[in-house]
Amino acid sequence: MSLVRTDTPLAVITVAMRMRELPDGPGTDLEIAGAGLHRLLSGQLWAVDDQGTRCTVHFEGYREGTATWLGIARLQPAPPRGARRLDLVCGGTRLIRLPLGPPAARGLQAGPPPAEAVAVPPGERLLVLEAERILASGEARGPAQGPVPGEIITVLAEAGAIAAGSPVPGQLAALCRRLGVSGHGITVPSAAQMPAPWASVLAHRDAPTPIGGPDACAPLACVLPDVDGARFALAGLSTAAGESHLHVISHGMPQLTDRFDRNWAPGFSWWLRDGAGTWHVATAGEPRWFLDGTQAFRLRLTPPLAAVPDAAEVVVTGPATRIRATIPIRPAPGTSDD
Repeated sequence: MSLVRTDTPLAVITVAMRMRELPDGPGTDLEIAGAGLHRLLSGQLWAVDDQGTRCTVHFEGYREGTATWLGIARLQPAPPRGARRLDLVCGGTRLIRLPLGPPAARGLQAGPPPAEAVAVPPGERLLVLEAERILASGEARGPAQGPVPGEIITVLAEAGAIAAGSPVPGQLAALCRRLGVSGHGITVPSAAQMPAPWASVLAHRDAPTPIGGPDACAPLACVLPDVDGARFALAGLSTAAGESHLHVISHGMPQLTDRFDRNWAPGFSWWLRDGAGTWHVATAGEPRWFLDGTQAFRLRLTPPLAAVPDAAEVVVTGPATRIRATIPIRPAPGTSDD
């Protein structure tokens, strides 16, 4: 989808790949066999730019064992900045030609958005992050070894981390009630209303996912300003196998951890609103770390996108800063199944 480089020699390309080669042997399950990815990786793989500079290519995947593969292609060394295209070559055969034109000329560049201060106290932010986890999973209890939402509210209230009149505990109670989930342990009364993004996800999260719908991906070229010391490059949007993901390359972000690690320090919150006004909560998973502190990860969108929009608003909230970016989107040519 997009090539992202850092100030170091590191460069990666975000990838959404659909395997079409049939595996060996009759009756082999296509999803289990990996649909030929092992054959691609077993060959000698490299890239060469229009200036003749050659680099090795290593695929590092987020999802293996399915006909749809999501991940990155890591290039060593990084292509020269003046390169206009890359040919991906395997065993002497060119697989694909990748254009590397200036993003602004291709209609994909978004201007840097202004940052705004976050007025929500850290205790309430923890509850908001818990609400986002519940919206994405539909499960209120969380991991067996962790506290339930009611216990979290009690601890934060006793520590003075939640103001007496805070609406967030009641909103979290309303969310659990609307989802019909049990085991949350919340005793405060449910709020009459929830934040609009929460209500939007609830209204669309149970919509039936089209079976056998086309896969699609879109390159993005938006580098956000610093969010509490972290820099994010939005590098792709994909819809495949009934799931939608926002692909991100970050630098300076604390390592992604499990729920309430790092002494319960609030992490980053991600939301996306599509062209129809539907909000999607984005949850991170399976980061890839590099030696220079860069991470590549994908954010699963709940609910999945019904279609790749022409534009989307992405909202990233850190402990003290929020960024709202409206990004134009153009699906990559030839990425939908016929």
